[in-house]
Amino acid sequence: MSAPLPLHCVSVPPTHPAENGKSPVVLLLHGYGSHENDLFSFANDLRRTHYVISLRAPLRLGFGGFAWYEINWNESGEKWTDVEAGLNSLKLLESFIDQLEDHFPVDSNAITLMGFSQGAIMSYAYSFRHPEKLKAVVAMSGYIVSELMPKQAVMELVQKTPFYITHGTEDAVIPVSWAKQGVDYLEKLKINHVFKTYPMPHGISPEAYAELKAWLVENLGI
Repeated sequence: MSAPLPLHCVSVPPTHPAENGKSPVVLLLHGYGSHENDLFSFANDLRRTHYVISLRAPLRLGFGGFAWYEINWNESGEKWTDVEAGLNSLKLLESFIDQLEDHFPVDSNAITLMGFSQGAIMSYAYSFRHPEKLKAVVAMSGYIVSELMPKQAVMELVQKTPFYITHGTEDAVIPVSWAKQGVDYLEKLKINHVFKTYPMPHGISPEAYAELKAWLVENLGI
């Protein structure tokens, strides 16, 4: 009997499963204060060939949402990240992915990580640790938190992983300049990426989603 997964999730199988019984996966990571059913609203659009699994972050917040790590502000009004909690959540994410094939008919080396906001931050951090597991990374309205990134990465594998990045120019939660710093980092490392900005706040506009879906269809057959 399989051990229980370390993170709660909701899932939906593909309408066209892989003939070998191991379908590729779209793994959804929600943002701060949200839950597993948020991004799961996209599942029916993404499930033609892929198993879609949406995770719930491990930290329960006081107002009913969940988070991968706490965010606080110091006396100067600067944002402060609970790095230890973020690294612990990364370990839970790693363990979840390591156990995927024990619970689902999937290929755990064919994952597309799709994260929004804090979920995008987690996606960046995981992708540099385990590029061998990933087919693509979608980072929506997020940025790279350097304290959560590994000290070393297998760059020849990271460089083979395509990144699709979206951000709102009117985002008052995570400024677009923060996202651009991450894009500059990817460019410096010669990592394959697409960066799209839209006149939207902290969210996913219909135009942004339509262009993302087109990219997923073209590049991953979703």
